[in-house]
Amino acid sequence: MDFGWCKRTLLAWICLLLIAPGVVRAEQLPTTVFSARDGLHTFVRRIVLDSKGFLWFTGSEGLARFDGNGFRMFTEADGLPSSLTFDILERQDGTYWVGAGEQLCLFDPRPDRTRFQCESPKLGAIRSLLENEQGLWCGTPRGLWRRAVGAQSWEPVRGLEPAPDGRWIHGRLLKDMRGDVWASSASGLYRFRLNGGVERWTHAQGLEMDKGTALSETPGSIWAGSTSELIRFQIDPHSGAAAIVNRYDRSHGLPSGYVADVRFWHGKVWAATFQGLAYQLPSGAWQPVRLDPKVRGFPPGALTIDALGNLWAATDGAGAVRISGSGLSTFSDSEGLGVERVWAVFEDRQRNLTAVTKDEDHYFLARFDAYRFHPVQPNAPLGIHWSWSWPHLAVHSRSGEWWLATGAGLLRYAHGLETAPTLEAKGNIFSVFEDSRGAIWIGVRKKPGNELYRRQPGPGRFERFGETEGLPPLRPIEDVPSAFAEDRGGQIWIGMLDGGLVRFRAGRFQYLASTSGAPRRGVRALLVDRQGRLWIGTNGEGLLRIDDPSAAAPTFSVYTRASGLSGDAIQALVEDLEGRIYAAIGGNIDRVDPSASSGSAGIRRFTAEDGLLPGELRVGFRDRHGALWFGGEQGLLRIEPQKDLSNDPNVLVHAVRVNGRSRPISALGDAEPAALSLSPSERQVQVDFGGFRHDLLYQTRLSGVDSEWTPPSSSRSVHYLSLAPGSYELSIRAVSPEGSSSARPAMVRFRIAPPLWQRWWFLGFATLAVAAAAYTFYRYRVARILEVAEMRTRIATDLHDDIGANLTKIAILSEVARQRLGNGDTEDGTPLGSIARIARESVSDMSDIVWAINPKRDSLLDVVRRMRRHAEEVFAAGNVNLAFKAPETDGTLRVGISMRRDLFLIFKEAVNNAARHSRCTHVAIDLRAEGSWLELRVSDDGAGFDSAAESEGQGLASISRRATMMGGKIEVESHPGQGTTVRLRVPCTGPGVLASTYANR
Repeated sequence: MDFGWCKRTLLAWICLLLIAPGVVRAEQLPTTVFSARDGLHTFVRRIVLDSKGFLWFTGSEGLARFDGNGFRMFTEADGLPSSLTFDILERQDGTYWVGAGEQLCLFDPRPDRTRFQCESPKLGAIRSLLENEQGLWCGTPRGLWRRAVGAQSWEPVRGLEPAPDGRWIHGRLLKDMRGDVWASSASGLYRFRLNGGVERWTHAQGLEMDKGTALSETPGSIWAGSTSELIRFQIDPHSGAAAIVNRYDRSHGLPSGYVADVRFWHGKVWAATFQGLAYQLPSGAWQPVRLDPKVRGFPPGALTIDALGNLWAATDGAGAVRISGSGLSTFSDSEGLGVERVWAVFEDRQRNLTAVTKDEDHYFLARFDAYRFHPVQPNAPLGIHWSWSWPHLAVHSRSGEWWLATGAGLLRYAHGLETAPTLEAKGNIFSVFEDSRGAIWIGVRKKPGNELYRRQPGPGRFERFGETEGLPPLRPIEDVPSAFAEDRGGQIWIGMLDGGLVRFRAGRFQYLASTSGAPRRGVRALLVDRQGRLWIGTNGEGLLRIDDPSAAAPTFSVYTRASGLSGDAIQALVEDLEGRIYAAIGGNIDRVDPSASSGSAGIRRFTAEDGLLPGELRVGFRDRHGALWFGGEQGLLRIEPQKDLSNDPNVLVHAVRVNGRSRPISALGDAEPAALSLSPSERQVQVDFGGFRHDLLYQTRLSGVDSEWTPPSSSRSVHYLSLAPGSYELSIRAVSPEGSSSARPAMVRFRIAPPLWQRWWFLGFATLAVAAAAYTFYRYRVARILEVAEMRTRIATDLHDDIGANLTKIAILSEVARQRLGNGDTEDGTPLGSIARIARESVSDMSDIVWAINPKRDSLLDVVRRMRRHAEEVFAAGNVNLAFKAPETDGTLRVGISMRRDLFLIFKEAVNNAARHSRCTHVAIDLRAEGSWLELRVSDDGAGFDSAAESEGQGLASISRRATMMGGKIEVESHPGQGTTVRLRVPCTGPGVLASTYANR
């Protein structure tokens, strides 16, 4: 253990406790403290920025990486041989050297790689690392070592001397802009030139260095810290020789002579000392600054500037501190404001920045000397009550007089604030304003109505304005003049605290009605920008703008919360040198770019995370140097506008989880991780991502799910619970507060395999199986049809050959028997005649049945032939003239057995009725196909009958039933003496009609 270092540390702490109360502090910088609760170790040794933008922290509990949003800690569980890490060095191939205890580790962040591959070079604790064309340099308590490129062994660096007490303790390593290597050790400071030369500065030159003292480079200088002072070297541009040019200690303003690190930041040289942080003034002196109270008392150590321009400081016990690079700093009563409450800020006639601070018992005008404020308490009458209004509380007029608004009247100081004032106007003076002509305007709050006065330059009286000059009645509460501005045309604009807007020109006032777009709920701030436009901060109606204040009827443009503002109540307005407008809205400040297109793209928001003061900011001002000042309950805020980051915000994917299980990904994140192939059950996908800024918003778009980018959100994770099978591309982009978005979004590609039953080969197999089943069923159906057809043929043959023959025999034998009896009776009324007649009829019916069931007679052509033959046989005997029309057919149209039989029987009944009962001479039969219908019409010119009368026969009822069974309808039209027409209409498609192919088979 280094007991000497412990003694010096203890001594430095004692000095801190004794001397710190006497240190004069300047402004407090906006800081964020990161410690164990944020995932960072409390003892931080080094902070290193890599080429990707990550910050690496070495310390007592492992290796930490910061990605702009949070910390990722690597410990012994990840493969580190020791939790104590000293240094980290990025290599050209994207890997890193890490000094962990006495081991040197190669850290490989790529997925599916061994994270830490370590070796033990037996050199002691590896405190510092450096790599150049000569090889890898390593500083340890045993000295300085180097391993040449491609070599395996370590060699001591020659030229190094031990300290007077024999120690070889090595401190820092630095590679300067010329490529030379600087090394600090217990024996002094060494410079190893590229030409092989070695320069050294030892105790003889007053360099008593420690392993924790500074060794840094800023433009044109090398800085080295000793235990008691900070030394600046300068390199001769011609010879390259280095020489000491300056030495700084506490007498030059450094909080401590023990300096741990130096950096060049925001145009200044900053030094981290044992007793705090300081920056160098143009005079060469040093100005201390205040940090967050949580880190006061913890010495700052290593300094680093991140990719966003923030300054980081390591601490010995409180983690790390990030100092915002937004150009913000704050001032309170400890910096000379007198009291923290700021009610006005402006520049006096000598262009000194002045802030009015007051509370119930105190009133100060604090002047700024570029580093801190110096409060002046004006000489005021005893017991004076100061006005509570803002921001027009005090005026330092062109004549050199001071005018202060109070609750008892207007105080005029003709010979300085230390002299006795005169009371120029009585009442509760709410506001005081001087125009470009030197006239003093005051707003007075009183009952029963408020008042407005003006006093011309020189000796004079205040003149009161009223309705005669066009001023509207000033109501006691709402219409108190509170905000003033003068435009380029010399017009005076006056905003009422909780009322409307008034313009004074050509000796008269004009009240702008709310119907024209003017505010009606109160005006809190007025500003005329460099373009001559008038900006109006309202109490709840947003930010208004008049582009042409000289217009008789001005038009208003409006910015509201819907446009991207933090809110609609604006307390203060300031314009920067770039023409951008800063609006104080509650605890935020919104920067509006008038040149940007409408919408939130031109609005940049500053919040407490950027270092704003807590509470509401109510006044604002821009000083002659371009710095912006805002005041409120907690002090004064200064903003030195910085250039916006020009690079597009990048996004990296840090984790991909499928069904809750992490997939391999680089330890540094990936812009495009390797594509994933997921099983059908892996349908839950979560992706974590982020950029290098805490104020970024993010948008995502998943192909096949999102048609547009999602609305911007601060969430850095997206979760899909039940995705359908398919290929997906998840695009992720960041949106910066300046309105720019990622030029190249991060991309996560994955494919979810379909289930077994949705895969192409399964669907193909299923299709073949269904086709095979359908074909099998088809074959079975055809076989059954053929079987039925064969059976019908067999039945028809049997009926014709057996039963038909027997019936014919009966008819012949009965006729022979009747003739043999010889009684000469030819009537069918005899028994034998009846038997013969019945037999003949049975033979005819049998012939119809055989014809109906014979599959060879399934065509419509056979039906037509049968109908024609039957009609001719019936009507030939009665000398009836027959006209038969039927469609021409080639026999391909098939008619089923049921339809064929019912159709023929209906036809037969109609023909027989016409032949037996109508006594007709002409019969017309018409069979035709109309679309999908088959129509049969049988007409005669016989006696006819009354179709409405009840019929005793069953013929008409029978044919009606048959027509219904066929899915058709039948109509019988007849009148006595006018003949009869029977019309049948049946569908010719459906189960009764078979395709020609089936019938042929």
